[in-house]
Amino acid sequence: MKGVVFNLLEEMVEKNFGDEVWEGILDEAGQDGIYISSQTYPNKMLFDLVAVAHEKSGIPVNDLVCAFGEFVFPSFYRDNQSFFTPA
Repeated sequence: MKGVVFNLLEEMVEKNFGDEVWEGILDEAGQDGIYISSQTYPNKMLFDLVAVAHEKSGIPVNDLVCAFGEFVFPSFYRDNQSFFTPA
């Protein structure tokens, strides 16, 4: 998983729940929170963050993933318009 995905997850969590919640998720997942956008990280690292977010919030994993998709889509569309063709 590219680091940009982790950076966007951090942005979403901090925007919606605050810096302290993000730091708590990182601590519990055993991660330092330093992700280079272009670097590739093991998928398990992202799955671990989502699992901790689920445990802390009680929000079902599917709902968390859908919320993340809705959060990141505008950024992906803005930055990668060539991937999208008008209907």
